[in-house]
Amino acid sequence: AESVTTVLRWVSQAVVVTSLVFVVSATYRRLRMREQPPADSHEVAAARLRASEAAVAARDEFLAVAAHELRTPLTSMLLHIEAIERTLPADSVAAPEATLHVQPADQKRILAVARQARRLSGLIDSMLDVSKMTGGHLSLELAQVDVAGLVREVVHRFTPDASAASCTLTLRLDTPAVGLLDATRLDQIVTNLIANAIEYGAGTPVAITLTSDGREARLAVADRGPGLSAAEAARVFDKFVRVSPETGTGLGLGLYVARELARAHGGDLVVESSPGDGARFLVTLPLA
Repeated sequence: AESVTTVLRWVSQAVVVTSLVFVVSATYRRLRMREQPPADSHEVAAARLRASEAAVAARDEFLAVAAHELRTPLTSMLLHIEAIERTLPADSVAAPEATLHVQPADQKRILAVARQARRLSGLIDSMLDVSKMTGGHLSLELAQVDVAGLVREVVHRFTPDASAASCTLTLRLDTPAVGLLDATRLDQIVTNLIANAIEYGAGTPVAITLTSDGREARLAVADRGPGLSAAEAARVFDKFVRVSPETGTGLGLGLYVARELARAHGGDLVVESSPGDGARFLVTLPLA
């Protein structure tokens, strides 16, 4: 009980700080939307440009500091959550003598807290990655990776989230795909794409397909959500952009981070979409 109370207290603290990040991000977007280029004053335009660049620098610095401050307590919180999960009787994860007698409703609440804590961890990771990318400090730890096995594991991990969103995940792995990649970063790419598909394609099927010709792996994640206009598709990979603010959640960093990570591997991430027809995100990654 004490561990659960501690976890909930840390979750509350983390949510408060993360809320501040959302406010900063939203305020920055509103300020950018209000900016209108002056008709004839180059001096005013230059001043606005300098102010905008200063705002971007301040925002990025705040995100980096907030992410670092959140990372330490969140890591400890996740360790407590994992310890609690191991004592739950679901799926025979724990030994019978180690299980807690938890009511089904309370067990669902604990698992919900665990999912949200891991989602928060993903947001913090994205904030830290943006800081590294902006400063040119992103590095990869390359090793031989079974891409098909990694994709299968990520899809399995998303089963509860897909069920909660009334999404059916279909996975097709046509051929083996093994290459020199950063497994952690590849996991991040796949995670961000599936999370995006479930969020915007809630209530519809999501199809994940992996193909390879031995030299290049091609991973497609397709949803049947509202789709994107040409203008929305053109900026969907920008930092802090959510094309449907009334529908989507998050900081608007997932797709930006996914594309930058794909490009860091020598690949790319593109989108194919039209209004009403859903969206198909395609990652290409060199294997050799």
